Amino acid sequence: MALDGGLAAAVALVLGRAGLLAGPLDRLLLAGPWRRTTGALFYGGFAVSLGVMLTAGAPMSDALRLAIGGVRSELAKTRLQPVLRQARQGVALSEALQAVNGFPATVVRLVSVGESTGALGRMLQRSGKLEEDAAVRDIEAAARLLGPALIVLLGGLIGLMMAGLLSGVTELGQAALN
Repeated sequence: MALDGGLAAAVALVLGRAGLLAGPLDRLLLAGPWRRTTGALFYGGFAVSLGVMLTAGAPMSDALRLAIGGVRSELAKTRLQPVLRQARQGVALSEALQAVNGFPATVVRLVSVGESTGALGRMLQRSGKLEEDAAVRDIEAAARLLGPALIVLLGGLIGLMMAGLLSGVTELGQAALN
């Protein structure tokens, strides 16, 4: 059993070094059970960086290009590329972001407010920070639940190992008496 686990870890390491795990891992992160949390981290970071550049006075197309380039997930970058094309064609940023699969709706709403009030950069920064903070809270909550569960699991495994060891010792003693 330990050999199987070691073999699986070695295969995963080789595939990771070869770059063959990046696509499936990206899909798992952005379409799997944690998609809301990981999407908030990826897209929240995108919104913050875009907001900072727009607040500093960068042109929209350059700021979008750089903000998309700063996203660490290739799948998220692919999903955000149409936003750059649509923004160059004159589509409102809130409309373009609304079409992105998995993009947080709260960011889209605050971008719409920012567009109408002339404070797009600040609203992007604020909404991105809110999304990132919510994702961190979700991760912390999961860690608070996972800690005690792992302790119970490890205690159970150690108990099973001790029961097996003591059972073997008892049988050995029985055999010696007979």
